[in-house]
Amino acid sequence: DDSVSVVRAAGAGQGLALVRWSLVAQDIECGRLAIASRTIIPIKLAYYFVCPASYLGMEKIAAFRAWIMEEARRAPRPPLKS
Repeated sequence: DDSVSVVRAAGAGQGLALVRWSLVAQDIECGRLAIASRTIIPIKLAYYFVCPASYLGMEKIAAFRAWIMEEARRAPRPPLKS
């Protein structure tokens, strides 16, 4: 249940790890880990920004929402096809 420990164990050569791409993209890019399978299993779960509609006009809420949306757009995506 500890994704970081699972990734570290895989990096230490202790086996394979089934983990979210966002947790290993840099390790794969740097060559610390390798992709064992070209199969991607998409999940239907997502994150949502939720607040009362009246809050969207507040400068600090709008700035936070813009920042979090940009961070989500910049998140690494797997270069593989599902």
